[in-house]
Amino acid sequence: PLPPSRFHPSPREPSSRARVMADHPPPLLMKRTPAHAPLALHEAGERGTLEWTLSATTADDAAVPVSFWHDVPLFPGSTSRQRHEVHMVCEVPKNTRAKNEIQTEVEGNPIKQDKKGGKPRYYFHPMPWNYGALPRTWEDPGKVDVHTGCGGDNDPLDVVEIGMRVGTVGEVSRVRVLGALCLIDSSETDWKLVVIRVDDPWAAHLFDIGDVERLLPGTLGDIREWFRSYKVPDGKPPCAIGLEERFKDADFAMDVVDETHRSWRSIRPPTPCKHQRVRLLRCESEASSVDWSDLQEQEQHPSARRHRRVGSYGASTSAASSMSSIDFDAALKHAGTAASFRGRMAPSPLGS
Repeated sequence: PLPPSRFHPSPREPSSRARVMADHPPPLLMKRTPAHAPLALHEAGERGTLEWTLSATTADDAAVPVSFWHDVPLFPGSTSRQRHEVHMVCEVPKNTRAKNEIQTEVEGNPIKQDKKGGKPRYYFHPMPWNYGALPRTWEDPGKVDVHTGCGGDNDPLDVVEIGMRVGTVGEVSRVRVLGALCLIDSSETDWKLVVIRVDDPWAAHLFDIGDVERLLPGTLGDIREWFRSYKVPDGKPPCAIGLEERFKDADFAMDVVDETHRSWRSIRPPTPCKHQRVRLLRCESEASSVDWSDLQEQEQHPSARRHRRVGSYGASTSAASSMSSIDFDAALKHAGTAASFRGRMAPSPLGS
């Protein structure tokens, strides 16, 4: 493993940010409420087969289809960006081998098991952590990364959640970004973000990548070596790791999140039909659930525009958020494909 000095100014003392946050923890750390979104998950087919599919709808009577990629908000709340907090969709729970992925080419973007040689794909070794993706992000293959000289891998941003809890497929969790590792896989840039669930017992002590190296020694080295060699049993060469194989800190990782979120905005589904309305139940706690007001389309009807406030990075909050429910324009019929996606994106059943 790399010397601790690469990640942290001192192997003994916590960073100034960690000390401040430990002395004045945000309200979220004092709560032990579920960190998942109010979604209803629907399975079709038998697990371990190519026919298996996991899709999502809202958990109310309307049962509106929800895309794991396009409809789940990236930022849980208006101050989440400053706290380095985002939403994660779990695809591969800890200690499992099935290679599940959000299907960017399938309408509605359900989760399915990847295939190889016409059969369901499995990792050779179990995934030691909860593995998934960030909604509303996209690693653009047409945009050359300045750090690697390669384009993106054409998928949402990957995340590795290092907490104690075992996740479930399709679970949406609120996580804190700690750092990033730059993988170069088949000449494509494939960032791996290191995150921790905000309700995990370790979350009160982990705020940056240096804290992981200091408090959980060996974890970063294990992540590096697992992703370097996970394709070797299939007869492929080890994956290259950029940036001198160093993990970057939380601020750097959030810049990667912002960049991939901007790329997603360039290919997001078109504005939904504004003559159909869907009523979604408001989450009980902003600290523990998705703020579904962010599902409102930025370019919505002008009469509704004056009733909301647009925050950083496209997040929006409605003046009606204090009410027991939220009304917003949503499409129950599909509006066609986004031309700029090069044929890979299915139209979302909801707005942005």
